[in-house]
Amino acid sequence: METAHVGSLVDVLSAVTSESDDVAVVCAAPSTLVAVVDAVEGTTRERPVRVLAPAAALRIIDRDHVTAARLADLVATDALAVRTEDTDDGEPLVLTDERAVSLLTDLPAETVGVATDDADAVTAVTEGFDARWDAADEYARESPTYSELVASIAEAFDEATAADLEAAIATPGVRGLEDNLDLVDLLVLLTARHRHQLYELTNWGSEVGVASVGTFSQAKRRMEDIGLIDTETVHSGDVGRPRQRLVIGNEDLVDASVEELVAAAQSVLVD
Repeated sequence: METAHVGSLVDVLSAVTSESDDVAVVCAAPSTLVAVVDAVEGTTRERPVRVLAPAAALRIIDRDHVTAARLADLVATDALAVRTEDTDDGEPLVLTDERAVSLLTDLPAETVGVATDDADAVTAVTEGFDARWDAADEYARESPTYSELVASIAEAFDEATAADLEAAIATPGVRGLEDNLDLVDLLVLLTARHRHQLYELTNWGSEVGVASVGTFSQAKRRMEDIGLIDTETVHSGDVGRPRQRLVIGNEDLVDASVEELVAAAQSVLVD
C-alpha cells in the first residue's frame, strides 16, 4: 500500500524518522542533508540514523561552518552515522524497517514523501542501500562540533557570549545554506557586542579550527567598512602594535537583542 507525507522537507523527514529506530537516508543534495540535521536535532534515538551522501554535498556542508558544526555534533553523539560516496545519482530516499519513502523535492510548493510498505519492494531497496553503505567511506569531519564550539567560547570569553552564540544559531538568519550569515561574521559581531579584543578572537578561532587569523581579520574589515562594528584601541603598555577592542558601530544596535543584531547584519552582509 502506498501513502504520502506532505509538508516541508524537514516536516516529512521528521515524520518518517520518528516512526522507527532503524532509519536510513539517501541524500542527493546538500539541502536534504541540512533538512536531516534539522529533523534529527533535539530528538532521542536508540540507534543513529544512517545517512549516505555524495562527497560533493558534504564538501559544501563543510564550507558552511554553522551547519558543519551542527552535523558534527549529531555524529559525535551517535544521532547520525554519515558515510560518503562519489556518485550523486538517485533521488532522496528514507528507509525504515517497514517502509521505503521517496522524497519528491522538486515540486513547486511542498515536499511529498511517497511511501510504500510492500515487503518485497522494501527488502530490495534496503539491500541496495546496505550494499552502497558497506562500500562508502566514513565521513571525516573537519570542524569542531556545535557543543565544542559553545563550550570553547564560554571558556575563552564568557558564558554570556556563549549564550548569545546559541541564540544566534537558532535564528533563521544563520541556519541553512542560503541567505545566511557565516559563522566567522557571526562571531565577529557577537564579540563586538561583548566588547572583546580582536586578538583574542582571531587566536581562539584559529586554534579551534573555525578559520584562520586572516579570515577573521577580513570579516572584521568588511563589517567595519559598512558600519556594523567599530574598534577601540587598547593600550596595554606592551611594546608593539596596540590591540583592538571590537564594539558595535551602529548606536541603534548597541542595545539590540541577538535576533535583531543578526537580522541587521543579514540585511547588509547577505546578497
